[in-house]
Amino acid sequence: MRLLGLARGMTAAEAKLLAVLGAGAFVLASTYSSINVALPRIQDEFEISLSALKWVSIIGAIMVASLSLSFGRMGDLIGRRRVYRAGIIVYTLGAGLTALAFSFPQLMAFRVFMAVGLAMSNPLAGAIIAEAVAPERRGQAVGLYASFQAAGQLTGPTFGGIVLDLAGWRAIFVSYLGIGVVLCIAQQFLLKGAEERRHEAFDYLGSALLLVGYPSLLIAFSVGPGSGWGSPLTLLWFGIAAVGLTSFAARELTFEKPIFHFRFFRSAAFCIAMFTLAVASFVQSPMTLFAPIYLQKVLTIDPFTVGLVMMALPVSTLIAGPVGGALADRYNPRVIAGLGALFTLLAVLLYSRLGVEASVAFVAVALVLIGLGGGFFRPASQVAVYGLVERKDFASVSAMLVLLQSLSGTLGATVLVAINEARAGGDDAAAFTSGQQLAFTALLPLLALAVVTSFFGLGARKPRQDEVPAPSRAASVEPRG
Repeated sequence: MRLLGLARGMTAAEAKLLAVLGAGAFVLASTYSSINVALPRIQDEFEISLSALKWVSIIGAIMVASLSLSFGRMGDLIGRRRVYRAGIIVYTLGAGLTALAFSFPQLMAFRVFMAVGLAMSNPLAGAIIAEAVAPERRGQAVGLYASFQAAGQLTGPTFGGIVLDLAGWRAIFVSYLGIGVVLCIAQQFLLKGAEERRHEAFDYLGSALLLVGYPSLLIAFSVGPGSGWGSPLTLLWFGIAAVGLTSFAARELTFEKPIFHFRFFRSAAFCIAMFTLAVASFVQSPMTLFAPIYLQKVLTIDPFTVGLVMMALPVSTLIAGPVGGALADRYNPRVIAGLGALFTLLAVLLYSRLGVEASVAFVAVALVLIGLGGGFFRPASQVAVYGLVERKDFASVSAMLVLLQSLSGTLGATVLVAINEARAGGDDAAAFTSGQQLAFTALLPLLALAVVTSFFGLGARKPRQDEVPAPSRAASVEPRG
């Protein structure tokens, strides 16, 4: 079996595994991106403010980042496939319940339920792939999985818009309920396999501290621009976050079986790989925030054209992901990650020079370069990370990757918006452009450091032969008769 003609060299079992996990990634990403299309209708029906409405969108990111480490550790203990399948079931049920919400509090409660399912499945997918696919094909598999995510992000708004016009916002969730049911049934047959339980302690206190600290940090970043960074409300949330996260760090450093492994950071290669991934999210998140505003506010482009231009990023990621992953398998991952960082540096260098009369083509080129960069250094960095840890910790490491990228993306958007607002000093196009130029120019030293550390830092070793999955594991995705 060949997955869309791209899973070259993979066994039939590996291709089937990637197909079912990729379908899950597509559905999850598509649902997440399609919800934003329905926000205006939801706001009108429940008569809520814009500040309240934004929580419909961001609650998913908050819960995923807060719970991923806990579910990652749970997957390592009781079985990654088991937790992943349960997550898809929870997410699907949440979609059906959301369609039945008849008040805004109900809607938010069901969205939290969906987010819990997403937090259960999102970090486990990467770990399942890393475990079941042979190390020499791991980068290709990770890149293909990223392409499924990019395809979901690309098609979600279009699908959501069509369903919204035909049947209303509730029909979007009903549609994903039906798709989710089919996916759950398929996974029961294709995502099987015996999994050993590890009788080790679970860090409930650490999980609770993270669930308090990390959402408080994101809430502080959310209310800061509106209430003021020095306002009592913002300082209160920062204070809660500081107490929660400091206590969490102290707990993880002393607990015998933590959900966040600080010991991994003793490896310089591990630190470099994680740093490169953090920079990727730190840069891409503000780019997707600023570019649509710049295109409409400064270049006065119509919304439909803006949508087409913004497609350049996920399309280029969709194409580059498998290529970057395959190259990471064949060559030193640090070199491929360095090329990705270099693409991103060129993208930001170009974007930081755009003025009030720039060509739309330059924006599109910058987005393509950002997408190519992500398609190269994300799978390469993940290959490096998985090659540096033991197989038993794959789910915990995958959860750390999810947390790192979420935190970095939030920080990137927040920092660049703050720089833009401090420099702009006005609401006209020229002021916005000036602030944007300063904000993205400030990223160049960080990206240059990422390029240097990726190319010349302590690179990840090649996978050992004893890391190759046992035949029984690779075959565990085959249906049972």
